Amino acid sequence: MAIADTLARFWQALLDLTSQLVIPDWAALVGLLPVFLVLLVLGPLLTLLAGIWFVYLLRRPKPSIPVDDGPWPMETGPDGHLELPLAEPYCPTHRLIFRAGTDVCSLDGTPLLVL
Repeated sequence: MAIADTLARFWQALLDLTSQLVIPDWAALVGLLPVFLVLLVLGPLLTLLAGIWFVYLLRRPKPSIPVDDGPWPMETGPDGHLELPLAEPYCPTHRLIFRAGTDVCSLDGTPLLVL
């Protein structure tokens, strides 16, 4: 009977160990319910909202910048003389400033000057 008793004790020890792992302590699990709620419900929800917000920041409509193609009239200084623009083509005849890269006056085709 020694082998049968040893096997019975071994089997009982194995069942006790398995019952600790398989049968939960319900009071402790109910106490962890707020933690599970935060981790399994609010965590993914907040992650999803943060992701949507980030994608919106990347794809949101950008304010359009109005582009005035010119030409613009030249300004006169307080002494009544024209203020010549630096590094911009201008037509002294018609007193117009043109966009960079323009070579001739759009009114009469004369070459533009640049300072």
